[in-house]
Formats: sequence, C-alpha cells, structure tokens
Amino acid sequence: MNEKEFSYFALNHRDKWAAGFGQSTRVTPEGYLSLWPGERVASADEIRRTSGFAVDGRGNLFIIDAPNCRIYQYLTGCQQFHALRCIGGCGSLPGQFRFSSKAEQRHLGWLALGQHTLYVSDTLNHRVQAFYLPGYQLRFILGVGELDHPKDLQVDRRGRLYVLDEGHRQIVRYNRHGEFDGIWGEAYLKQPQNIALDAEDNLYVLDSAGMCVLKLSPQGELLGILVERFTAIKADFQPAGLAVDDRQMIYVGEKGVGEDLHIYIFDPEGEYRGRFGQYDGECYQLQAVAGKLYTNWGKRGEIVLLNGEGGFLAEGIYYAPRFDSQQGKTPWHRLVMDGELPANTKVQIYCYAADQKETTGRTPIDGQYIDAHNEWRPVLSSPRNNLPTQDALFDDVQGRYLWLKIRLFGDEAQTPLIRRLTVYLPRISYLRYLPATYQEDKTGKSILERYLSLFESLSFDLEQVIARVPAYFDARATPAEFLNWLGGWLAIARDDNWPEAKQRELLDNIFPLYQQRGTIEGLKALVKLYCGREPLIIEHFQQYQPLVLAANAVVGRSTVVGRPRTKPLILETSSRIGEFRLVENPGSAEEPFTAEAFYFTIMVNTTRLENAQQLASLRRIIESEKPAHTHCRIITSGGEMQLGVHAFLEVDTILSRGYRPMRLGTHAIIGRQTYVSSKYRYEGAIEARSRIGIDTVLN
Repeated sequence: MNEKEFSYFALNHRDKWAAGFGQSTRVTPEGYLSLWPGERVASADEIRRTSGFAVDGRGNLFIIDAPNCRIYQYLTGCQQFHALRCIGGCGSLPGQFRFSSKAEQRHLGWLALGQHTLYVSDTLNHRVQAFYLPGYQLRFILGVGELDHPKDLQVDRRGRLYVLDEGHRQIVRYNRHGEFDGIWGEAYLKQPQNIALDAEDNLYVLDSAGMCVLKLSPQGELLGILVERFTAIKADFQPAGLAVDDRQMIYVGEKGVGEDLHIYIFDPEGEYRGRFGQYDGECYQLQAVAGKLYTNWGKRGEIVLLNGEGGFLAEGIYYAPRFDSQQGKTPWHRLVMDGELPANTKVQIYCYAADQKETTGRTPIDGQYIDAHNEWRPVLSSPRNNLPTQDALFDDVQGRYLWLKIRLFGDEAQTPLIRRLTVYLPRISYLRYLPATYQEDKTGKSILERYLSLFESLSFDLEQVIARVPAYFDARATPAEFLNWLGGWLAIARDDNWPEAKQRELLDNIFPLYQQRGTIEGLKALVKLYCGREPLIIEHFQQYQPLVLAANAVVGRSTVVGRPRTKPLILETSSRIGEFRLVENPGSAEEPFTAEAFYFTIMVNTTRLENAQQLASLRRIIESEKPAHTHCRIITSGGEMQLGVHAFLEVDTILSRGYRPMRLGTHAIIGRQTYVSSKYRYEGAIEARSRIGIDTVLN
C-alpha cells in the first residue's frame, strides 16, 4: 500500500451491490440501492379464502376461492372482481372442483395460464382441467387415474404444462395438446412443494424435506442443488413458496407461527442475498411475471404485488460486502455517499472493523453477528440538522476488515436512493502538514483532524474532478451531456437524431474516418456506422464504359450498342427537350470517358432506422461526406426483396425464418409482411381445405 496516496473501495455497480444482502431493500435495474417497492393488495370480501392464482401479461389475476370452489378474475385496470359463473362449483363433474377449505391441509388448488388455456389443479379429484380462453370451454382433463394430489402448475414458453404430483413425489409434463410428455424427479425428490420456471425454461423444485432448491434442464437433467442452507439463515426455517425472475434470482417464502415471516432472496448460484416483506401464517405461492413479483400469503391468503409502483416499504437494512485492506490495523479514513434524499427520507450508516473475519470459535463475522453483539459504530446520518450530509470521517476505526450497515427510512411514498458509496483508506489527513507538536495530544489530534477534514473534503473533491478531466476527452467515458461539446472540438455538427451509443462510436472512430473522407471506403464506413449495415455503392463509369477498339470490344460481352444520354441538337433526330444539349464547341475526344465519371448510386438498408428524422439525417450524412463535385442517387430499402426490381443480399434483402400473423393496423402489407395461409394442420379438411389434387389426396 502506498502511504502517500489513498486507496478506496466503491459500491457503484449492480453486481457490487448484489454481493451484499438486505432486508426490505433492493438494487434497482440502474444499479442503485433503495427501499423495496410497496405492496398493493387484491382482495374481495366475498372470497372466503384465496388459494392458487395466475397472472396474465396485462397484470390481470385469476384467483381460486377454495371453500366455494369458484374462480374469480381480477381486472387491475378497473380493480374489480368477476366470478367465472360458467365453470366452478363443488363436485366431481367436468368443470367442477374439489378443494379443501382448511389451509393446513394444503389442498387449495392451483392455476396456470398458457397462451389460450387456463389450467386448474383439481386437487381432491386428482386431476388437472384445461379450459379454453376466453370462453372457458372445457378442452381436456389430464391425469385421471394417474395423478395423486396434483399441486403446483407451470407453463413454459412452448406451452408445455408441468404438474407437481405431490402424492407420487414427481413432476409430470404434458405438451400443449394435453399429451403426456414425461416424468421427472421420482428418484431424488423427497417432498416437492413448489415448482418454478426461469426465462430459459429450466425447472426449479422446492423440496421441503430435503430443505433445498433443485434445478433441472428442459430435458429433465438434474443441473444441481442451488439452495441447501436454509437452516444457516434461520434455525427453524420452513420453506413455502418459490419463484424465479428473469435474472434467475430465486425467491423463497416461509411458513410458521408469528408475524416475523419474510421472502428470502438467493442469486442464480444459490447464495443468500437478503430478505424483504413481513407477514404471518404462510407464503402459499409466489409468481414472477414480467418483472413483477406476486405472492399469496397470510391467514386469508391475500394476493399481494410485492414490487408495485404505488409506494415503498417504510424501513430497510442493507449489509455491504466485507472490505479487505490486505493489511492489519489499517486506519480507515473517510466515507462518501452519492445519492438522493427526498423529503421525509433518511439514511444512517454504521461500521465495524477487525483484523479477523471470524471469531476464535471459528464463527464467521457478518452483519447479523455484529447486530447480536451490538458492536456497530455510527459513521454518517443524513440529513442532519435538516441539511444533507454526503461524507464523514471514520473516528479511530482500525482493522484489516471493514463491515458497513446501511439503514434506509422512507415515508411509504418515497425512498432514499444511493448511487455510489466510496470508502477511502488509510488515514492521511492534513495534520501531517502541521508541526509535530500538534500531533502529540491524542484528544487534541482527533479534534484537529476533524476540523481540518472540512477543508480536506472540499479540496479533495476538487482534486478528484481535476483527476477525471481526461475522461471528458474519451468518447467512451465522457458524460452524455458532453458529447456535443466533444464533437464540436472534432468539427462534428450536432445532430439530435444520432442515438447516444452511435455518437460515442462515431467520436471514437473519427480519426480513421477523416483519413478516408471523400473515398468509397470512408463513405461506406460512415453509413454502416449509422445504419448498422454496409451500403452498396455503384460507380456509373464502371457500368457505362465507352467502346474502345482493340481494348474492350468483344460485342455481346464487354460492350453494349446504344445511344448516348445527351447528344447535340439535330433537327428530326435529337430535338426533344432532355435528349440534347447546347454547347459552344463540338465535343472532345475525352467526353465519352468523363460523361459518367462523377455519378454514383448508393443503396442502403434502412430497416434499423427508427423514424423519418433519422432517414433525413442519413441523407445529410451522404451529402456532406461525398466529394463536392460528384452527384449521388440514394436508394433506401426496408428489406423487402422484389425479384426483377431489386434483390441485393445484405443491402435491400433479408432472408428470414417463419412469418408473422397478419394484424390489421400493425403489420398487414400483403406480399411483404404477411402471406395468406391456413390454420388447419392437415392437408384435407371438409368445408375448409378439400380441393382434390391440390391439398387433398384420395387413398
């Protein structure tokens, strides 16, 4: 460690924040620390006990009322419940259900949504019923005589249904037509309780007897045991409820006695990353849908959107990852926080330092251990005296390792936001510039150091700004608001139609582009940078070469006999406007070679441009970058191939797979975006497709 300079640790990125763990806190998609978003409850008085639920792509809910054997739909737009009267009722007939009315028996029914199908696990009838949406006609019944207390249901991207067969301790899969597609887990599952799917269709199974979460591939191969340390988090942990979000973060609920129950978070490798929420009773089900996390918890089984946008939890705690200075008895110097503190919000930061990362009894030192021994020391509280505080000195904090605890407070409508947290070490204060006599008294030294730190903070921050000046001249690192300023230095005119990423790429490559300016290679490179595809440039003189005897005079191969584009005025021969030109002197011998010398055509695929303004910018780019004495014809294409008109691969033609269905008002250009086909799977269908010799074969 260089004693003449500061070292520092920084929490300024999503991955770095994720290395710690929190309670009722989260890391935002932008990589900031905040309170967990607030709760929004969907409940109705007529529903005695909600159980299974499913969420569609618009956030509407389907909910089972277990005691009444009914299914309700909750429309989030108008916040209203509607009972599905066409199905339901207690019984064993098709369309009826049998659920237990007692929560402790855990036979309350489950739901899952396919693209056009609502699946219901009719638990006590030992079957799964599938209903067509939106009319709720019964499509098929699965598992009769095969399933024993079917429980959790999940549908993957291909429409395949996964059924947790609790009685047989296995997972059964059916394809989207209701046909059997395999059995998994019968050899290693002990007491499967919940299942979940990630964005890649990997299957996760919560096994309450094995106290673990298992991960299986879409082919049924066991990929590993991800979470198997529940008791290390909480001695009497009883897992209940499982979900996996788009980032493969794993959420596990719990059940038990009391009101201190939470949702626990684990990363894709199974490492514990914190907890949030608070409820009593049981977390019956968790669902991660389109970036939102839903749960069914509590004694009445309330359906709760845990990360809704209506507010935030009132308080949260975050434990930062342990910092290691690599040197014993390191004097920690300063902490700097960069963030936002709206009105009625507050942040408190505490620290603890030691030379060992575990106790003499080999117990790891972590945030909970320091909490239990009440050894946290306050470092920063903001705001203070109604003024925001962004930095603070560590008061005689020494040790190789440093732990930080951050408490966030909100008013349930707003949350504090921490963008960056920086810790500086070792202690190097302005006191070293004063005579030694000022350092002799320990009490006076501490007071003087804190006093000098006021000036040190100001000058140090200015020095940091000066040290970062070179970044403003780096196209990849300069802030977005300085891009136009940097472009002005490089003689690049401002154009608001350039996306930020392309602006940075242009500035980063401007010197080689300037070296090629006015050439075919330079124009191609610039257009490719803007459009994402390399254009085709055709120089006319190469296509219209004059006939030169004994050089390129192979008739039918290298020559074309035709008339010149412009001829002198000759009555009754070339006297139509546009076919002749008036000249003072007769044409020179070089004229056939120069007639097409300054004309060229550029063909550009513009499918990646977003609007007409960007297309206009493309034309300005070409006009400004081509040689001034040349004439250019610009041909743009949306990527449609037209045989006999234009079909230049990678320029105005895209060979794609499949097709999109025709949707009026969205994409319905017949012959370009769509083609007319049949929805029937078989070649011949009476009254649909029955043309003998065309789509029907008589056997």
